[in-house]
Amino acid sequence: MPSLYKYLSKPEYADSFIRGELRFNSLAYFRDYEADEGVRADALEGTRIYRPEGGLRGNNLTTGEKFLLADTAFTSSANHESIFVLCLSTELSIQIAQRFSATVCVEIKDPGAFLASVRSHLQLRKSVDPCFYHGKVTYYDAAVAPIIDWALPEIVARSKSNSFEWQQEYRIAFAEAGAFRIENVQLSLQTKFTPFPQAKNHALRKIRIGSIRRFCRLHRLL
Repeated sequence: MPSLYKYLSKPEYADSFIRGELRFNSLAYFRDYEADEGVRADALEGTRIYRPEGGLRGNNLTTGEKFLLADTAFTSSANHESIFVLCLSTELSIQIAQRFSATVCVEIKDPGAFLASVRSHLQLRKSVDPCFYHGKVTYYDAAVAPIIDWALPEIVARSKSNSFEWQQEYRIAFAEAGAFRIENVQLSLQTKFTPFPQAKNHALRKIRIGSIRRFCRLHRLL
């Protein structure tokens, strides 16, 4: 498996990461983030939206009549406050670093060992659900039907609008309170996307997996 990369704004943050001190933020944290629209901030974080050109097509099951819901979107949202993610990238890029205002980047040269260590430490936490997901983020076009993705919170949590494709993100995600159960999503039809109310506080989960220095390389970027 190719290297993964963690972009960080300060060298001391890189030191903590290499010591194995990992910070998992909730989806709500990124949904409510306001400091850098289009970089970390994403009002659709944890939400899969389907807005086909011309509107949603429906079928009256009683009469068989077909109809069109113009300017209407179908949304499926995971539990933003009970799903936690660690965001990495599959690319080492000065352009990505600049967008993130990163001065350093930690290269994880052995992702398999890193992921195995994260998994083993999460399994020790009683509050964490057994399911653990990791993989490349899927970037989607809102005009393309989500098929069954809308019903799978772990897929929704690893999906983002294709406007974020420049990040080439690799995401590690775990859940609490059954947030990854099939169809444990909030569905809606909206003519205009209505943002979720901001969370009263953004939960943070810190995982300490021990030093990963043996399979890391530090890149100083700026």
